[in-house]
Amino acid sequence: SSSITCLASLRAAATRNPKLKTFSLIFDKGSSMDEKPFIDAVLDGNPLDATLIAVGNYAPFAEFERILEEQEGTFLAPGLSLTRDLYRTAGAKGVKVLLDGHGGDEVVSQGHGHLHELANAGRWLELWRELRSAANTYGEGMLPLYFKFLTIYGPAWRIARMRAAAKRLVRKVRRAPAQAPRAAW
Repeated sequence: SSSITCLASLRAAATRNPKLKTFSLIFDKGSSMDEKPFIDAVLDGNPLDATLIAVGNYAPFAEFERILEEQEGTFLAPGLSLTRDLYRTAGAKGVKVLLDGHGGDEVVSQGHGHLHELANAGRWLELWRELRSAANTYGEGMLPLYFKFLTIYGPAWRIARMRAAAKRLVRKVRRAPAQAPRAAW
């Protein structure tokens, strides 16, 4: 969203349009979702008409039934109920078109699903190179993350599966009754 804001602000300034209206959710300082320093950096460097929306007592399931109905079933958008406040505020201020950064992290990083694809394909060196951004995102070391993928998709799992299959085969062979060799005449 910061990239979108900076580019749109430059465009608005170049065409001598009024200041671009922006809307940002503000979380408590120290929260893992606090992006205020980044928001401030964008606001300091661009002529913007900023609206900051404080997220206080966020109740993620407050409108769940309504959202479920609107989405016509289950959905993968954990922050949807949160962003609805932002959309309402923008609408009340006369905004007709709203661009947001939803999905931007996935585009830039190829998405964290890509890490699972690499591990499942056994592309361990490539996975290691890609893990730095995920480790930074989750605040976890690269090695523990790597071992998580190795545990789920790694050779140890595949070897354990083959050993289990081999044990089943051996048990089956041992249970089969031994037949005496027949005479050839």
